[in-house]
Amino acid sequence: MLAQLPTELKINILEHVDKKTLPAVLRANSTFREITEPILYSVVAVAPFIENAELCKIVIECFRTMVARPSVARAVRRLYVGLLWDTKPDSDIIGQVFGAFGDALAKLENLE
Repeated sequence: MLAQLPTELKINILEHVDKKTLPAVLRANSTFREITEPILYSVVAVAPFIENAELCKIVIECFRTMVARPSVARAVRRLYVGLLWDTKPDSDIIGQVFGAFGDALAKLENLE
């Protein structure tokens, strides 16, 4: 039923869906991906805990997705990055996070 609605109405509905639900909607089909991606990626906020390598890997993947997928990079309007650590951070992890961040930042042409 949702697939038969006009695109503008789908967008209006999806703009009110919880952001945690949008990845599932995005994976439904190519039409929903096209509509959902700009909503999901319009505001990206990441705060990797440098001493937590797993969180850093997720953040690095997020940045790499922005580089690899131009449609994602075009969708990003606001990017918030906070680096948090309580102990001396691993310089390799810091290098990877900042390297991926720099690559992504170069692709983000629509930041407000």
